[in-house]
Amino acid sequence: MEKNKRVATLLNPPNSFVGTPSAFCLRTSAFLSGKPTAVGAATGAVAGLVGITPAAGFVTPVAAILIGSITAFVCFYAITFKHKLQIDDALDTYPVHGVGGTVGAILTGIFATTTVNSAGKNGLLYGNPGQLIPQILATVVAYIIGGVGTFIILKIVDATVGLRVKEEAELQGLDINEHGEEGYNEEFTDRINFSSKQ
Repeated sequence: MEKNKRVATLLNPPNSFVGTPSAFCLRTSAFLSGKPTAVGAATGAVAGLVGITPAAGFVTPVAAILIGSITAFVCFYAITFKHKLQIDDALDTYPVHGVGGTVGAILTGIFATTTVNSAGKNGLLYGNPGQLIPQILATVVAYIIGGVGTFIILKIVDATVGLRVKEEAELQGLDINEHGEEGYNEEFTDRINFSSKQ
């Protein structure tokens, strides 16, 4: 019985870390758009995990839940802003991973404590406001490395295979054009009956 309690204690915090940001995004989505979505819940969970990654091993469990929730909230608005700008990012990669990682890295400088990791440093809430400066500088350096690296990779890909398919191929569908097959061919669709009558 005691062993089961210890296992449950070990397993519950990750559920809270993932569940809280996910629920937060569900509630925000439901409040603003009128209905919660499964994609919103999954995005909130991922955003929370992205946000806590820089702080892992340096913050308390309560701080981790706060970081995950704050990150999910900021990422929700980053995704909304991306849609308004009509940026082609179908998987919300930058609004979740870029913005979420940035928020998490900066919040680490606020919530970090040496009571969790004596080899680390205290953050703003534990009397060390100066820890925000290295967190922000490290984030800027990561952006520079990521930007330069992405630019180089884009140039190599563009020079070898190109960044986009031709417009005709895109209109025809990439299944046919790139793979020579259809995802849902006539043979398959003939066997599906969408009418309610049998």
